[in-house]
Amino acid sequence: MLANNHINKLHNKITSHIPYITFLAAIAYYHALHAKDKKDNTIEIDYFSTMLPIWLLKKESTFGAAQKAMANRFLGDHTFTVHTPGFENTLKVVVEESACLKEGESARFALKKDLTLENREDANEYAECETVMVDIGGGSIDVVILPEGLKAANSRESFQSIEGIPYLAHIDKLRKEKFLELFTDLRAFDQFILDNYSKQKFVLKNENTGESIDLTSTIKSSLREYVEILLAKLNDVAPPPANKLRKYVYCGGVAPTLEVAIMNSMREKIGEERTEKYHKVPQDSRHLNLFGLEIRSIGYIQKKQEAVKKAVKS
Repeated sequence: MLANNHINKLHNKITSHIPYITFLAAIAYYHALHAKDKKDNTIEIDYFSTMLPIWLLKKESTFGAAQKAMANRFLGDHTFTVHTPGFENTLKVVVEESACLKEGESARFALKKDLTLENREDANEYAECETVMVDIGGGSIDVVILPEGLKAANSRESFQSIEGIPYLAHIDKLRKEKFLELFTDLRAFDQFILDNYSKQKFVLKNENTGESIDLTSTIKSSLREYVEILLAKLNDVAPPPANKLRKYVYCGGVAPTLEVAIMNSMREKIGEERTEKYHKVPQDSRHLNLFGLEIRSIGYIQKKQEAVKKAVKS
């Protein structure tokens, strides 16, 4: 009954139990599927990494303090019990090293490299321009201004967040005002939009009666309304400079859903050619942060292994 109370609140991942429980649950699930010896209940993790949103990083006096606090939640020994009937098990997890990166900025690694650490050919288009990563999540929007060549952001002012317009709150308001009799909860409505945004046709079919209800016009209009607010706020925190090139890359869980509305809005504002050149919603934009985190982790581990080999030789 109170499941959606969080959508108007920012979620403090440093203190919340949700990321920690998700971490343990993922390990238990992986162990159940892949452990070669089911009797061996100790899982060793050499390197673990996670991320924090910009607004949460900015709460602390330094980003490093917030990152360290988050990383330390997963460092060391963890013993927990799975109570699911038929799967009861006590597991011990040992994390040797833990790191926390910045959401939004992490996605830059996925623009530069692939998962084999090879340079991406299309990364050349970011070589001589600033890049603004716009990470659109269900509750918050992170904005990171990167220097030329997708280098790391170099000042605190390069990290901004857009607050006050959580996407989930927007679509829940739409659900309550227009579709309350069709969708009894936000999760079902959000999933309906996710299932249909690629077709840009939002038709709800009642499998029991065969009746179809076309919700396309109302939903597309509402998504466009949300995008206009988002772009106006984005222009406040990261306006396009007059004296240098700047590209905008939209990523995060909600970016694909809003892609058509974003691109249509920008075409009306700056024209087709400039929109195609300076505004990007990459393939797999929904997972760009996660891919970036994985690429950075692979690179870090390789460098660490190379350093060990050199030390052994010397």
